[in-house]
Amino acid sequence: MRQKFTASLIMTPREKWVYWPGGNSRENFLDENGNLIYDVIPVIKEQKVVGIIRDRTFKIHPLTLDWCLTHDAMFDDLLKFFIEKQKPACFLLKRDDFIGLVTPADFNKAPARTACYFRLAELEMRLAQFIGFRVEEDKILNALPAKRKDKILKSYNSTLSGNVDVSLVERLYLTDLLEVVKKTGLFELLGYRSKTQFHRGTQGLVKLRNQVMHPVRPLVENDREALQHLYDRLCLIDRLSMKLKELFTREPQADSTT
Repeated sequence: MRQKFTASLIMTPREKWVYWPGGNSRENFLDENGNLIYDVIPVIKEQKVVGIIRDRTFKIHPLTLDWCLTHDAMFDDLLKFFIEKQKPACFLLKRDDFIGLVTPADFNKAPARTACYFRLAELEMRLAQFIGFRVEEDKILNALPAKRKDKILKSYNSTLSGNVDVSLVERLYLTDLLEVVKKTGLFELLGYRSKTQFHRGTQGLVKLRNQVMHPVRPLVENDREALQHLYDRLCLIDRLSMKLKELFTREPQADSTT
């Protein structure tokens, strides 16, 4: 699925741009203090993008390639663009024409959340497989807090009584899965030296999942630090998913370690 999530899915298409056509019509672009309402304003004359406006002087700056990516740039490359270049917008090119632009706020749109969701879902699936092959059900339950254990057991037993074939580990949320990995020592197989290191290294994933699943919570604010956090968490998801895939491929019938 990942290859389908490109920059064009969250762009503002050119026909919806707020742009300056030149001339003296500037009042619609300024606030009550005379400052630009927008961080960057495209300048379009005779249907051609001729530059950008950056401040209230309305000086036209050239729209150079360091402001641009291709429309099919991957999700992570778009994130890296904003982190590394610290631009307020990214203009998207298709062939030799500008077709859209993206701002950091666009990472809060549904397609961006979906891109993150699929990667989190893959990680949860691989964690469940990883735990299911290596830890017995009673030890999975004992690794969880008492209230959470009781709730999962109740749900699991209800499922069994309905003749639905679902394993216990499939009832676990990401928070539960990470807790089981931590408590049973499986974190060592993932390259972590201690429970503390594993907890600190992965706690951001739970926050990301909560942000993704609750649209009222922004994935990113309009700042470089938030973009960096999102990028780092996605890289961590990829690293863990790859490691889990390697372990599952190498030891498909692994015994319980505890």
